[in-house]
Amino acid sequence: MYPTNWLPPENPASVIDAQGRFLGDFSWAGYHNGEVRPPYGTRPVVATVSASLGNGTTDATAAIQAAINTACSTAGGGAVQLPAGTYRVLLPAATAAAALLINCSNVVLRGAGRAQTFIYFDDAARVQGKAVIRLAGTGSAVDSASTTTRALSADLTRATRALPMVSTAGLTVGNLIAIHSDVTPAYRLEHRMDAAMTGEVDYWPSPGDNGLIYLRRIVALTATSITLDEPTRLPMKVRDGARVYTRPTFISESGIEDLAIGMRESTAPGGRDADDDYGIDGTMGFEVHASNAVLVDSAMDVWLYRVDTYKPPANALAHVLSNAFTVARGASRVTVEDCDLGPPGYRGGGGNGYLFQISGQDVLLVDIRGEGGRHNFLVTDSTASGDVFLRATTVSPRLTNDSHRFLSHQNLFDQTVQIASWWSAVNRRNTSGGAGFTATQSVFWRTHTQSLHPSSQQCAIETAQFDWGYVIGTSGAGKVCLSSVTNGYWNAGDQGAPADYVEGADAGTTLVPTSLYLDQRARRCARDSRTCTAGWP
Repeated sequence: MYPTNWLPPENPASVIDAQGRFLGDFSWAGYHNGEVRPPYGTRPVVATVSASLGNGTTDATAAIQAAINTACSTAGGGAVQLPAGTYRVLLPAATAAAALLINCSNVVLRGAGRAQTFIYFDDAARVQGKAVIRLAGTGSAVDSASTTTRALSADLTRATRALPMVSTAGLTVGNLIAIHSDVTPAYRLEHRMDAAMTGEVDYWPSPGDNGLIYLRRIVALTATSITLDEPTRLPMKVRDGARVYTRPTFISESGIEDLAIGMRESTAPGGRDADDDYGIDGTMGFEVHASNAVLVDSAMDVWLYRVDTYKPPANALAHVLSNAFTVARGASRVTVEDCDLGPPGYRGGGGNGYLFQISGQDVLLVDIRGEGGRHNFLVTDSTASGDVFLRATTVSPRLTNDSHRFLSHQNLFDQTVQIASWWSAVNRRNTSGGAGFTATQSVFWRTHTQSLHPSSQQCAIETAQFDWGYVIGTSGAGKVCLSSVTNGYWNAGDQGAPADYVEGADAGTTLVPTSLYLDQRARRCARDSRTCTAGWP
């Protein structure tokens, strides 16, 4: 599947075999498409928070936010320095989306080290959907009724950087755009997700599933065509309203570095794994539902580096209330490097207890570790594409690490290590809001399973993707399961025929190249005469 003459799918000469199998191009993931390492530690300090506020009891929220605002208003931006200490933060108002907001470009929040600088979130009541730190611009990647859109003039049948347009009036080179197509009845039928075929309703529901969205930049255009900086991935059809529109305000060149985040445990009643509590007022699950330590959205070319979670001394177990890191659908080209996330207080149903939750695209997660979540790692929604988990270690989640819903696609799990864990990419049918097929064209490369999860039914990887999925090179415990064997309800549904492609089972330790992502990136840089940072990551 990856010969020495491999070419990316956008190239007309790329090899697609007689059965329609090919490996996608994952080389675009990360800050500036992975071509350079993010500028960790280089932003000049323009504001320093007083170390006296790091006593663990004083409310430091306003002081830290004021320092961030100072950096935002400084020409060229800069870094906000948090000296060693524990900085207690709270929601500044009940309506606030986060305790701390980084909503401008070129600003870094930097600690003295993740074992020295701690941000302690001391709110645990009514924090549904709130975050400790929100790194985000404004608006949404999804167009509204008032958005000016421009229709494609022909279908995109494969990955491409060339968009045929009815008109490009009002667009210019350099615009950041979204290319979007909807989930229509015809689209559902094409993917075997319509009611007539499944016998159930609301698979890939609208508006829950927003369809295919690719965030790209215009590098050239004519009156009837656009050239993109990066190719699209799946086919997009005029039938499904394929269109282009400019993005709302987004931020770039910002990050969080060298600190740890902890959240005070909730004392509300309810069980840690009580699946339905998120909808029952007064329970712990309801109080903390869908909260996050860090949320990234409406951002491009940003980073999280050496940002861990920690257990505040007063907590019995939890590092965070529910979710830890979420990269939402409006974010792209994000690098998350060397981050270690610990267990949540609530990991019941309804979108809770996720450690690394990725709905954005071209996200590079490298040398990360997650332990004790509901799902430690997951990609979710059809906006999650081109994401790469490189050298990621997962330890003892409650459930699987997975492609979660709505056809996430062409994501790469590269040299992952599983301890009491397993991966899945299957048709989850009508669970999770009509999840349906959760993946297509995603690749598991050189997966090592140190030990199996007690619920895994001896599966190291459980894959039943729509069309084709790929498992190439495995080692350690367990087996590759080509249907959903851990859930009887899912197993009774469409198992994604044809069966996914498996090569090199039990031969992962000798698989060459060691990393598919790094090899594809090296090939792209050479092919496009790009200067890329050698030896990273």
